[in-house]
Amino acid sequence: MASLKIKPRRKAHQLDGGSGGNGILRLPVEILRHIVFFLPVGDAVSLSASSKTWRNVWTSLPVLNLNFDHDDDVVTLDDFVASIDNVLSTLRSRSAIIEGFSLTMNPYKEEGSKLESKLESHLDDWLSLVMKNYIKEINLRVSDSSDNVFYTLPQSVFTLKSLVKLQLIGCKFPPNISFADHDNDKKSRFHEFNCLREITLEDVIARDDQIQDIVDHARDFLEKLTIKTHPPLKFLSLEFFSKLDFIEVNVKTLLLNHAMNLDTVILYGIRRVYAFGVWNIKTLRFLTWDTSAYTSIKTFISSLPLVETIQLFMDHNENIQIQSSHLQTLFLYEGQRFEEPIVVEIEAPKLSKVHFTGFSFPMITLLRRTQKVELHHFGHPLGGIDSSQLYRLGKFSRNVMQPMIEVHLHRIFIENPLSLQELKEHAVGYHPTNVTMVVLECIPPTSDYSYFLDALFWTCHPTRLMILMNKEETIKSPHKAGFIRYLVDELVKRETNPTCCVERNRPKCWRHYIADVKLELYRSSREFDEEELTDIPVEMAENGTFSIVETTNKGIVVQFRLLWLGFPV
Repeated sequence: MASLKIKPRRKAHQLDGGSGGNGILRLPVEILRHIVFFLPVGDAVSLSASSKTWRNVWTSLPVLNLNFDHDDDVVTLDDFVASIDNVLSTLRSRSAIIEGFSLTMNPYKEEGSKLESKLESHLDDWLSLVMKNYIKEINLRVSDSSDNVFYTLPQSVFTLKSLVKLQLIGCKFPPNISFADHDNDKKSRFHEFNCLREITLEDVIARDDQIQDIVDHARDFLEKLTIKTHPPLKFLSLEFFSKLDFIEVNVKTLLLNHAMNLDTVILYGIRRVYAFGVWNIKTLRFLTWDTSAYTSIKTFISSLPLVETIQLFMDHNENIQIQSSHLQTLFLYEGQRFEEPIVVEIEAPKLSKVHFTGFSFPMITLLRRTQKVELHHFGHPLGGIDSSQLYRLGKFSRNVMQPMIEVHLHRIFIENPLSLQELKEHAVGYHPTNVTMVVLECIPPTSDYSYFLDALFWTCHPTRLMILMNKEETIKSPHKAGFIRYLVDELVKRETNPTCCVERNRPKCWRHYIADVKLELYRSSREFDEEELTDIPVEMAENGTFSIVETTNKGIVVQFRLLWLGFPV
């Protein structure tokens, strides 16, 4: 829908030119505003700085924030176009300071629409009206796919000196871009973008050299750069961008040189990275990368002394080695089901969290000891963690030499369960490791939880098993009461002398090594913070656990404190 926001401005001062003022400054304020209206924006700004009178004329102009978003379920495209024409008609007779002009539309949503040529005329007219004023932001989305791009931007977009933010989505660049103002009576004036701090280009049709040019002309002030083109850029050079803080680009080869303020780098489709003088990068994300890029990525990471967060999306299984003195959080995404788990060697003394999304458990080896490591496993996007893969948790934890390991399981499903007998016969032997706490941030959707618990405790004997029910999906889960009841029956009401696992010279299951279990219940906020849990009395936990779990609409945490017998070595 179309919206127009007008910020109130103070009334203009008496425009008498001050003491001794005469000449043009004695004209009525309406005429002075009319003069400002017909001046180029740059000249109007300069004039406003020349005297108090002209400054008061400038500050008396209205401030507009123009936001037009087409919702085809509410209004037709023709009506939407008419509403914009009506709102912008005021700019034909008066000037304004425009904080932002935002337009979102997609004519292809309207079946059978043949309005491309007509829309181009309207778009040119709208941009002409707003760009003859002092405008800070342009946000233009006229197509949701690079396959449907029809609108070619006017040349004047690239000579706007007042722009602070430029976002172009689903547009074409003109065949030839000139970063100069042309006047019939004056020599062309070449200029840079004097204020442009943020550039976003998505699904635009433009040559690589055109994109490089527009970025270069914003070099002195640019802080944020986003480029998502298809196909990706072949090459992008960012040299001596002193204020650049954030980049997200789809590029094959990237050159970074003395971008000293750069903090966050997000890359797609990368093959080569050349970096010099970018020591302050703290967040590094490789969301897609070519098979030949690993050596370049490894060198890039090792050259960043302050990087704290790394994210790798794995479309192919590579043995990854990461060396970083400040790395704290690692994100790994398994793009497809690999025959073998992802293997990662990390030398990072400050690493505290590993977030993994995929089908199995990664084979992570930490070459430096830290105080505590958390593994957050989100499973694969289509389901969760298959319980048949839980036994791999043992391999993960044995390669992590930390004295404390916390494992957070965010999604679990039972697809290919391994029975206790199959676990005993599996190549991975039963040997509990140094996982100290397991946190379940989900409720497994099944009626038989024995496969899950047997596989989990086959490889770890945590001192704490915590179930978080503080999110919408767990609070409303129909399985939550049954799951907690199962855990209470299996853990708290377990047999003192279990009769299973009678075979000699065969490993025994977890039931033979658990010595004591204590049930605790807490209230929790939606954002889990262990230090802010509110204790529910023990008597209430023992006598009313199931009724609380079944009826509460607030966040709660169920915790089992487990005391284990020593496992024979």
